[in-house]
Amino acid sequence: MMLSPEAFKSTNENKSLEECYQIRREIMEDILRYEYNEVPSTEYRILPSPETIYNMNNLYLMKICELIEEKLEVIENDQNEKSD
Repeated sequence: MMLSPEAFKSTNENKSLEECYQIRREIMEDILRYEYNEVPSTEYRILPSPETIYNMNNLYLMKICELIEEKLEVIENDQNEKSD
């Protein structure tokens, strides 16, 4: 079963910035694997289908990028507060 994009984001909220970067890399690899037709034919017989996984990965990519942006903003704010 796949998570909703919101549930995916909330599941990863407590991960470190580095862990979020790794998740983003893995999602991007899966997206590119689909786009370059590198999905094994046996995976087309499973549910959810590769097309569904691809579509969900694009939504997950958006959410993990939002999360990375939020974490970077917190870091930037912390640094600004320390320099004041």
